[in-house]
Amino acid sequence: HAVHTSCLRCGYCDKAFQDKEDIVIHPKDDIDFYHKPCAIEKFSPKCSACNKIIQGSYVKGPDGNQYHPDCGRDKFS
Repeated sequence: HAVHTSCLRCGYCDKAFQDKEDIVIHPKDDIDFYHKPCAIEKFSPKCSACNKIIQGSYVKGPDGNQYHPDCGRDKFS
């Protein structure tokens, strides 16, 4: 079945898609469609200290959580 992209809604922000926007179907959640920034916000790991998205390298603390390298140093040194 063909679907107009403008008829779909993002599974994170619930806004309609524009014709030329990237639509992401995340492998962990193949039910919903997402705007690319919404998929990054929903599925990317977040630092346990500052709660911001971790992109690139991270450290695993003694508590088993993930941290930005600077956040981990500040918390555990």
